[in-house]
Amino acid sequence: MKIIKRAVIAVSIFIGLALAACKNPSDSNQIPTAADYTIGNLAQTEGSVTAVTIRPKQGKSRGKVTIYYEGTGGTSYTKSRTISETAGTYNVTFNVAEASGWDAASGLYAGILTITAANQPPAGNQTPAAADYTIGNLTQTAGNVTPVTITPKTGKSTGTITIFYNGVTALPMELGNYTVTFDVAEANGWDSATGLIAGTLTVSVQVNAQTPTITGQPSGATVTINTPYSLSVTAGVSDGGSLSYRWYSNTGASNTGGTVIAGATAADYNPPTSMVGTFYYFAEVTNTIHNNGDGGTKTVSVRSDAATLAVNTFVNARTPAITTQPTTATVVFNASHSLSVAASVSDSGSLSYRWYSNTAPSNSGGTVIAGAVSAIYNPSTGTAGTYYYFAEVANTISDNGDGGVKTASVRSNAVTFTVNKAAGTFGSPAAINTTYTPALTLASLALPTGYAWNAPATSLNAGNGQSFPATYTDPSGNYTTASGNITVNVAKASVVFVPLAVINTTYAPVLMLSHLTLPSGYGWNAPATSLNAGNGQSFPATYTDSSGNYAASGDITVNVAKERGTTVSAPTLSAITQNSITVNPVTASNGQQVEYAISVNSAAPSSGWQSSPTFTGLNDGTTYYIYARSAANNNYETGLASYSLAVTLRYRIEYYWVNQQDSLVTTSGGTATLNAGETLTITAQTSGYVVKQWHLNGMNTGQSGNTYIFSSTAAGKYTVGLFVEKDGRLYNTNITITVR
Repeated sequence: MKIIKRAVIAVSIFIGLALAACKNPSDSNQIPTAADYTIGNLAQTEGSVTAVTIRPKQGKSRGKVTIYYEGTGGTSYTKSRTISETAGTYNVTFNVAEASGWDAASGLYAGILTITAANQPPAGNQTPAAADYTIGNLTQTAGNVTPVTITPKTGKSTGTITIFYNGVTALPMELGNYTVTFDVAEANGWDSATGLIAGTLTVSVQVNAQTPTITGQPSGATVTINTPYSLSVTAGVSDGGSLSYRWYSNTGASNTGGTVIAGATAADYNPPTSMVGTFYYFAEVTNTIHNNGDGGTKTVSVRSDAATLAVNTFVNARTPAITTQPTTATVVFNASHSLSVAASVSDSGSLSYRWYSNTAPSNSGGTVIAGAVSAIYNPSTGTAGTYYYFAEVANTISDNGDGGVKTASVRSNAVTFTVNKAAGTFGSPAAINTTYTPALTLASLALPTGYAWNAPATSLNAGNGQSFPATYTDPSGNYTTASGNITVNVAKASVVFVPLAVINTTYAPVLMLSHLTLPSGYGWNAPATSLNAGNGQSFPATYTDSSGNYAASGDITVNVAKERGTTVSAPTLSAITQNSITVNPVTASNGQQVEYAISVNSAAPSSGWQSSPTFTGLNDGTTYYIYARSAANNNYETGLASYSLAVTLRYRIEYYWVNQQDSLVTTSGGTATLNAGETLTITAQTSGYVVKQWHLNGMNTGQSGNTYIFSSTAAGKYTVGLFVEKDGRLYNTNITITVR
């Protein structure tokens, strides 16, 4: 056994601590049991064998699990970690490795693994499959839907069947395709089963021909004898059917009854006009679709309205019918607006238009508006006022020499057209700048054209950003009067600035010009200006007389004396070594830097102060006194020294671990006592051992080297544990350290 002494205090007592192999680091560890685990996969079939599953329950050991299989009964299989592929029964045991807070355990019993031969039926109930059932009624017609039929085949499960269509049990009534699945309840010798696929239910409908929709009715007319005329009908369907046509004549304006006109089987029909009289016609439109044998109606017809055709011996121009009258309107100045009229005639004449203005809301008399010869007229809105308009519509037909009247006209209603003034805008007149005089009023200030003060007699005092109400009226008369405010800046009249005496004060962290009291009428230009220590500082200021209408500018001198430095707290120990002391940095409450000094007596030194909190080159066994104080700067004097921190230097202490008869022992007897901040070096010293872990208070430090250094400034008891390995066996021991 080799003992190396490198400490001032030699320890000569050896205590052997013999540890059994694989001993855990804490006597408080739990021991795993088979009940701590969930066991699975104990029943399998030959040819698809997989490992038994052993998983820890919540809060149980997470140590590595090693599983063993050993044959029993009709199969002989030597204990092995490899699972057998052969049918038979096998005892399953397992070991659990050590884990945090848990000991290792071995030989835990998991149960019996049963492997069934591949050609033997599995023990227990059978499971239904979709192939066990006869499926029917998957194609149906809308309006007469009944449930799909699912019937078990001979020898299959007779458990209750629940059918789902697209995931719901409700029988579908809408057209479409639906995925059919079914569940089978448990029955004697059979397990339950869910989600079995039955197929697709298709719900269709009978196809009937669609009734044609007539989109264009035949139009009646009055024509001159022997003048050709064409009747036409338009219709449509959306079912892809084929349309056919048949025309009828009738004795009255009705589409009931009637006589079929031979050969009139197109959408257009040209009736005879060789006889004077009144005649009536209508069309019948038939839609025919392909007969697919579903029993639907494949042909359906609809009749048009009856059209009246009058054949006259001479032709007069028809008076136009005004279908849309111009409408009264009110607009604002310069806004766009259109007046319009709509008219029609049934004799194919040509319509022309002419617009009139009037002095009253009447269509009698009036003045023709030059160039206004269309159905739409855009009256002028360039001048506000009230105006009256109407339109005249003329129908002109060609003169065929039959003596008829070839032109007929009609006037629309007169409408009132009002052009209102547009909303006036006040604009953004520039601010008016002036200088105070005793008799100054708003009337003294000139305004741009159109602007006027609401109260021109208002007296003015000095001040910027003063706002006064005013109006603006556009000279054209087409805009309403607008209201707003005009800004007036009145500068103070000048007077002489009378200098003040020097102002004296003492520095403070948030000292500003605003903290210094000035006589009445005086004010700083920049009161938020921060002040530092220094004499003869000059700052701009203003003086305003009590009326507020006169002002002057100048500078005021300020002297700022330094503030006394703050007193700081005594330093506290951070760390010590054999020849150095480090204290924790001290903070000054006012932000001053802190400096430190050391002495061998209890009086603060007058020199030797430093900014570093570490002192080196010190002597062992000596008691030192360490002080702190705030350092002088531009705004503060040096502060008073703090109370002292007394520190006595000691050597560091080292322990060594040695090997003795397959055990670990410590030269310290397993205990050590340190002052706060002292260092203890612990070294594992032997051959053939591998250091595995260093623990502190039962927690792995992550260190695995031969040396571990302990130091703490907090008083209390600490436990350092070492774990080493040799020849596959683990050893450990602990040292209890008291820090005072």
